[in-house]
Amino acid sequence: MARKLYERVGKQDNHRPSPFSWRARYALAHKGLDIDDHVPVKFHDKESIAFSGQGFVPILIDGAETVHDSWAIATYLEDSYPDRPSLFGGSQALAHFMNTWADTALMPAVFPLVITDLHANIAEDDKAYFRETREKRLGRTIESFAADRSAFEANLAKALAPLRAQLDAYPYVSGPEPAYADYAVFSVFQFARCVSPTPVLSADDALRTWIDRISALFGGLGASCLRLEEGVAA
Repeated sequence: MARKLYERVGKQDNHRPSPFSWRARYALAHKGLDIDDHVPVKFHDKESIAFSGQGFVPILIDGAETVHDSWAIATYLEDSYPDRPSLFGGSQALAHFMNTWADTALMPAVFPLVITDLHANIAEDDKAYFRETREKRLGRTIESFAADRSAFEANLAKALAPLRAQLDAYPYVSGPEPAYADYAVFSVFQFARCVSPTPVLSADDALRTWIDRISALFGGLGASCLRLEEGVAA
């Protein structure tokens, strides 16, 4: 059965920074399902994904099924492949909570720290669209939004408190073994690593141990991220 994953791309087709694409990639890898075709989708390209009835990626085509949205992809895979390892480690409720926390608490704390580098690391023909749409949401320029880095670093430190508490008690967010809750949270750090040469965590931060463990899963899946400013896999 042919399986395609439509993913956001950066400056070149093998640069896949989207946290939501990483969630889908990890969900498929956890289930032991191969992706036959990674389809690159630029920020401004809505035409190539119009078939899905909406304008966002990732989009999974799994045989005759088309599923969009990373959480919907995860639940689809869990329901469609019950004989393969569970994505939710026995608690879909925890996975949903952490997915929501990653979107509403962690991503808003990380995004201001990397937005200017993200803009620098997308295709030239995407930059005008990216700037126009993001500045409309922000109500100001990207540069002015990102100017007070120290305040955003302090905000991130506060946002990370519940994650640190969980990982002080368990080796993974999901408990004794990694599962989708881990991938949802990891995806935000992976996004930051893919788009910015400036780390959002200090070199000695204990969270890096967990990040490295998730990155090493599935044959080093997380290590395949390309950071374009350095031109190497991160």
